[in-house]
Amino acid sequence: MPPITDNERALLGHVQMFGTPGYPIKKLGRGWTWNGFGVNGPPVVFKTKTEATANFELWLELKRITLGEEAFERAVADRRAAGWTEEEIQKAIDAARAHEEATRDPVGVAS
Repeated sequence: MPPITDNERALLGHVQMFGTPGYPIKKLGRGWTWNGFGVNGPPVVFKTKTEATANFELWLELKRITLGEEAFERAVADRRAAGWTEEEIQKAIDAARAHEEATRDPVGVAS
């Protein structure tokens, strides 16, 4: 995936700060679209606000995945720069994944 742009990062920060009221969903003619912070949504107009919101939430999820991948790559590069061996890096990755899996909330338990 391409790296996150500064405008995309600003939009993600805005949504993180304001939640769903911060979504850049706008009425356009008879339909709905989204764009904001210099980030253009898809070149379509959705029939309903719900469809536009669902599309924006999909975009958010894809950008969050990209951010996670970027953070992972930076962490591995930092470990290599600090002199870690590939075996030590792999052990740290495995431990982090095991911890994430152990602390993941099963669906419906927290609600």
